[in-house]
Amino acid sequence: MKLFVERNGAAGPTLSLASDPVSGGAIDMAVYYGSGMAVMFAFFVVGLSARSLLTERQLGTLARMRAAPIPAWTAVAGKGAVGFLLALVSMVATWLSSELIFGASWGPPLGVLALIVAHVFAATMIVMLVASGAKTDAQADGYTLGIAFVFAFLGGSLVPVYNLPDFLQVASLATPNGWVSAGLVELAGGAGLGAVALPVAVVAGIGVVAGALAALRFRKGLLA
Repeated sequence: MKLFVERNGAAGPTLSLASDPVSGGAIDMAVYYGSGMAVMFAFFVVGLSARSLLTERQLGTLARMRAAPIPAWTAVAGKGAVGFLLALVSMVATWLSSELIFGASWGPPLGVLALIVAHVFAATMIVMLVASGAKTDAQADGYTLGIAFVFAFLGGSLVPVYNLPDFLQVASLATPNGWVSAGLVELAGGAGLGAVALPVAVVAGIGVVAGALAALRFRKGLLA
């Protein structure tokens, strides 16, 4: 012990902290977790809009709106649009603050924006699909919370995908979070816009499928 202290000084060895890069240094953890939190919270932001739709049904406001000479889907589309815009602003604000304040580059702006828009669209449609099966606003909150955290875990928003078992790494590709994470790793690692063409297409496709299912369920339930 005496020799150890003499070699390293009275204060002991000097400790230094270094960032923990993902994928061999391709992307810094500040970018990875910052974008992961933005992706996860997009579901919560959209969930507030979906929740208000069910609240209005409970209060009778939705029934009065349907009595007006407007299409039945107007209220649902309006809530979805508001949720989409709020979530988009939330993600863009997180992205810009990360870049401007902390100097953490997410990659080429056009590629990042394309991923953000695709994810917000998918998150909006998924939350609306979940809300279409809920009976109360509290139930919608529970469904949204559950789907957000499951997707966040499987998609690498909470735990880096490469730290997960092999079968969960494959399962991450069933979530929009996983594809957005993969796309941002490519962009932050220096790849061009072509590298995110597939992630953007897949995430947008998830949104289209979820949106179609949500429309059918709302038509049979809330709008029946």
